[in-house]
Amino acid sequence: MRRAFVLSALTPALVACDPHAYKREMRYAQSALLDALARAEAPIHGALDMVRLLCDIDADRQLIDQLLEAQAAWLDASDTVIVYADLGVSPGMQMIIDLAKSWDIEIEYRALPDYAAESATSAPAYVN
Repeated sequence: MRRAFVLSALTPALVACDPHAYKREMRYAQSALLDALARAEAPIHGALDMVRLLCDIDADRQLIDQLLEAQAAWLDASDTVIVYADLGVSPGMQMIIDLAKSWDIEIEYRALPDYAAESATSAPAYVN
């Protein structure tokens, strides 16, 4: 199994601004993980746990930095970065993509068929 660092748009701020968008992003992230598993990959979506934690507590800058360092450690151990981009590419996703490129980690872009129609009819969370 190849170790896959999964990226998809997730934004803690959407919890307060748009609960529907937050739920959509969480469903999308879960679908991305299931897609990777179905391809016999060993996926981790570090941002998924990070967003859940940040939404549950009032995180300070030190905790956020620790969470980002933890993501970088998982990235370093990954064989590939898989970017599920139907909902766009967030600044945080781009930061991970740029870091992966600098470390010569393979990057693959994917789309989820079930979200293609939704993406076409609604504005993406982020503009690429």
